Amino acid sequence: MIAPLEPLRLVVPASTSNLGPGYDVLGLALDRRLTVVWHPGDEPLSVRLTGSLEGVEPGSDLVHRTLAAALEANVAELGGVLEVASDVPVARGLGSSAAARSAGEILARAVRAPALVRVGPAAGPARVTPTAREALLGAVSRAEGHPDNAVPTLVGGFVAASLDDGEVRWTPMPFSPSVGMAYGAPGVEVRTDDARRVLPASLPHGDAVANGARLAMLLSGLARGDGDAIAWGLRDRLHVPWRWSLVPEADAAEAAARSEGAWGVTLSGSGSGLLAFAPPERTAAVAAAMDRAFARVDAPGRRWAFPVKRALVGATVVGAEGE
Repeated sequence: MIAPLEPLRLVVPASTSNLGPGYDVLGLALDRRLTVVWHPGDEPLSVRLTGSLEGVEPGSDLVHRTLAAALEANVAELGGVLEVASDVPVARGLGSSAAARSAGEILARAVRAPALVRVGPAAGPARVTPTAREALLGAVSRAEGHPDNAVPTLVGGFVAASLDDGEVRWTPMPFSPSVGMAYGAPGVEVRTDDARRVLPASLPHGDAVANGARLAMLLSGLARGDGDAIAWGLRDRLHVPWRWSLVPEADAAEAAARSEGAWGVTLSGSGSGLLAFAPPERTAAVAAAMDRAFARVDAPGRRWAFPVKRALVGATVVGAEGE
């Protein structure tokens, strides 16, 4: 059986992406987390899923499927107990798949090449060497098909990223502490593949030009904490107009958020979650307002609403002493 020599604990942040005109480019790590603990053992792997992953079939969860693939092993060859806990909503635009894939890839490296993953206290920057980080960024971005969730999940913070001929290029971006955020989602899922299918095959040249201006204004507003610039910059023409209708009561949730002081609202990732930008002291009220709007949606799934903050630290591995 393949298993670590000692328990490994991995913490991976959630992420939001696109941010209006930054389609497939902008990504931001957030303070929601996926936590995985792999206990060594000689018995076939037992997977325990808790939190937002309750109800997910253990045989289909991305963490241990990615782990097995990265080790070039059959799932049946893995041993021990894998405990996976998450407060990241699934299929709601907060990078749950990127977090899971990152976790599987990192745990595989911690077993196969431990020198590439520094085991230490759960503090400070992501405990992976530069060599491992570049390999991880490429593997997760290619699996996702885009890097805007993978990069912030692994490195933390606010980034601009691109997947160019299979190579990930990224750079950190400034984000003012005077910018607050609130998240809200109805009880329905929006899968990324479904959201991509509604996009048009082409756009007018004028829309592309306008989106470039919006992106520049948004980045300036986020760097300076300028609410007016953020509001104007979020008015996307690349993807939001087509995906917005996939989120029931999106208009009502946006109006509710603005009534509580939000500068602007956009899709979180491809939805169904919405991300509102507001003064930090207004984020709790904005989240509650969006939740009240989404309460009108007749759906069996769980609603989500909460303030979120930027996570400065990406994925981190700790050993037994960190449990």
